[in-house]
Amino acid sequence: MVITIIGILISLLLPAVQSARSAARRMQCANNLKQWGLAMQQYHEAVGTFPFGSISDGYTNISGPDRKTFVVGLWPYIEQGNVWNLYDQKKPFWDPVNEQARNARVPLYYCPEDRAGHWTANQWRHARGNYVANYGNADFLQSEPQYKAAPFGDFRAGQGTLTCAANFRDGLSNTVLMSEVVMAQNDDDYDVRGSILNNHVGCAFMTVNTPNSGIDYTICAAASSATYPGPCVNNSPQAGAKIAARSLHGSGVHAMLGDGSVRFVSDHVRLDVWQAYGTIHGSEVSREL
Repeated sequence: MVITIIGILISLLLPAVQSARSAARRMQCANNLKQWGLAMQQYHEAVGTFPFGSISDGYTNISGPDRKTFVVGLWPYIEQGNVWNLYDQKKPFWDPVNEQARNARVPLYYCPEDRAGHWTANQWRHARGNYVANYGNADFLQSEPQYKAAPFGDFRAGQGTLTCAANFRDGLSNTVLMSEVVMAQNDDDYDVRGSILNNHVGCAFMTVNTPNSGIDYTICAAASSATYPGPCVNNSPQAGAKIAARSLHGSGVHAMLGDGSVRFVSDHVRLDVWQAYGTIHGSEVSREL
């Protein structure tokens, strides 16, 4: 009888324990994104603009070579000065000289609901991560007619401008800078979602769809990509590439705003509200997220 009672009590306690652990992981994830927000603010204070989202192949107007993402610029501001010192800014991310820096497993890359993933799908191994930049209501190259300026974008062939606080006519507190994505299921999956150090679309999310919804169009050739981390159509060219914000929290995603604050955004947020928060000067009157 005593054993039966103990078994019943344990069965009653387990859901509460699991719920508490999930809440703790969710809080840690929000705290991680808050640290990215503080890094963005410190970068802006030091440089006068927010960092580029990514720099692609071509003749950019940014000093140093192309093919890197916002993560590199923020290393000194997330207490990763040692990684920054290992990285040769005169070489692209894939160069052998940058191998040690790009493979560093920085705790702030990872939401504890996901795994500490790595990219091993080809010879250019590097860390994956869960926190990505907002490229707005468009594809990766922001070439769609409905596009309104987002906080970040891709510098290609000299195109693109860096954003500063003065550009946010909608207000910093009304604009999402970063949110979450879920990494590919396996390290050797050729699926760029969460590939935050490569200048391809893996460093970004778009507001074309609400969180955890729709079909992603990106480089996702792995067998599991059709279902995990969300439906995906393999679309190798960067034009047309789109990735929704996604998480494993079960009901929404964390979003970090231009003022550095972090909010939890429901999967059921209205699409027009989500897209309004994805622009820096769409002049929308936004409802609360």
